[in-house]
Amino acid sequence: MVNYKFFALGGLGEVGKNMYVFETDKDLYLIDIGSEKPSSDVNGFDALVPDFTYITEHIDKLRGVFISRFGEKTTGAFHKIIRDLKVPFYASKFTIEAINRRYINNKENKDREDFNADDYKDIDFKVMEPNEVIEFEDSKIEAFKITTSVPDSFGFAIKIDVSEEGEAPNFKNCVYLPDCDLDQNVWGHFKTELNALAKIADEGVVCLFSSSSGAPKMGHVTTDGNLDLALRKLMAQDGRMFLLMDAENTSGILQVIDAAYVQKRHVTIVGHKARDLVELAMELRYTRIDQNLYMKKEVLTDEKRNAADSVIILAGERDDPFNFMGSIARFEDKHFRLKKGDNVVLLLDVPKKYEKKLAKIWNEVLFNNVKLVDFDVNLIPVPMLGAEDLKIMYNLFSPKYIIPITGDFRMLKTQERIALDYGYKRDNIIYIENGEVAAFRNTDFINKDEKVETKEILFGIEVDSDINDFVLDESLQFL
Repeated sequence: MVNYKFFALGGLGEVGKNMYVFETDKDLYLIDIGSEKPSSDVNGFDALVPDFTYITEHIDKLRGVFISRFGEKTTGAFHKIIRDLKVPFYASKFTIEAINRRYINNKENKDREDFNADDYKDIDFKVMEPNEVIEFEDSKIEAFKITTSVPDSFGFAIKIDVSEEGEAPNFKNCVYLPDCDLDQNVWGHFKTELNALAKIADEGVVCLFSSSSGAPKMGHVTTDGNLDLALRKLMAQDGRMFLLMDAENTSGILQVIDAAYVQKRHVTIVGHKARDLVELAMELRYTRIDQNLYMKKEVLTDEKRNAADSVIILAGERDDPFNFMGSIARFEDKHFRLKKGDNVVLLLDVPKKYEKKLAKIWNEVLFNNVKLVDFDVNLIPVPMLGAEDLKIMYNLFSPKYIIPITGDFRMLKTQERIALDYGYKRDNIIYIENGEVAAFRNTDFINKDEKVETKEILFGIEVDSDINDFVLDESLQFL
């Protein structure tokens, strides 16, 4: 007989700050360590992270921090966590190397006033391979590959022994399924391994902790196959291209480079965060693009910068791409000037809070007599499970219980409704908020009476914005 529980320190009723806890009698897992950018009126602080006092109070049971993928929502609290938790960090090779580049081995981090080299000494990074099972005292954990915008992303299956005393071990799974999609048109290291998911399902799934971010989206998510065709048509148009993209959309940026090469265009990435991830994917040979043939690090000449076959990707987080474009449109950037015949293309979804800013920047862009290309942003895959994708996961895993995770209240409630429509009884859909503890014994849900205190920590790290990253001798160029 085994007792275990699941709860969130962050990530429920909000978008960002994903931080989840799975605890058995003897083992405790911390899954993802996300952060969120505070509102602009919070001066002097750069990140909101969940309070993880519960973890420090139970540090003797903590087996490690398990990270599903690289990104602000899943690794953004690293600076804070590493100061207080000296435990193993488990993730894929790509995720660990990306953490090293973003949070440890970069000049911006070392130049921070609060930088303490001792915080980053002897970090116990452990590379997990897909389908690897790690055993602890009374549980095991397995990583399985999922499709997101960065390669080598993981979901996790925590295996608990539900056998009675004297019986042979009988391990069942509790599955952590973060933001992802089921697209099979992606390159190998981005692809969900459905056979691995099926194997976990065959072992039996007690509970599915499934992301709700895409629940309001009817149908299935858009595939990379559709985007490939659209990008090839875009690159066939005349004139220089300025593309606004999300820094974490590594797969999309690689697709742009691939489509550009077909049309013999050369590509420059402005924004070191995107550039680091693309470089890493190439160094690890996670892409069909050969860096030895297509990538050069050199100062752009005026001729190349202004050439009609140039593609300039302005990639950043939050509103950074808009700030990049605004700087160029207002002639404030010393490297780029808009000119007649240029094309400006939006290749990212715009949050409502940035719509007014974008409208103002579009006016500034149009003042330069350039073309705003109408590109269907719905073609850009967003790593999330749509309503029909969630139903596929319910069918595949056949979990006894479903706990909606990751998303604001509307998203969580939408997944609850999807599960009801699929045929789950309300007693088998466990709706919890941050701090509410879902308690289980063997394969049965007991209650959610326990409550863990949750709050936010304002953390004054220096989040190095890409907006100052117009240093072209550090640009990544594909010629």
